[in-house]
Amino acid sequence: MTADATAKDLTSMPPLEPMGERYTPENAGFAAACRAALNGFPMTKDWELGAQIVTHNDVWGPIWRADFEMNAGPIKPLINRIVCWKRDDGEITFVFGIGQTVSPL
Repeated sequence: MTADATAKDLTSMPPLEPMGERYTPENAGFAAACRAALNGFPMTKDWELGAQIVTHNDVWGPIWRADFEMNAGPIKPLINRIVCWKRDDGEITFVFGIGQTVSPL
C-alpha cells in the first residue's frame, strides 16, 4: 500500500478532529442515521450527546462527529468523541474516542 492520502485500508479511519473538511449542516439525514445506528451499542444508551457537526471529507465522504459525556460526568479538559462515517460497502461505522486531547466541537 502506498502512503497516498486518498488510500484507505481496514485499519484507517477519519481523524477525531475535522481537518480540511467542508461543514455540511444541511446533511442532517446522515447525522440522524448515525444517531439511530448508535442504538446498536447498549453502552451508548446512557451517554449524553453534546455538540455535533457533519462535514464532508474528500476521502471519507460525510462524517458526523459528536462530543459526549458518560455517566461518570465530564472529564474536562479531556473530550469524549464519536466519529461516524460510511465504509466503502455502505455500512455505517464508528470510532469512539474516550478521554482525548482534542478541541471541543
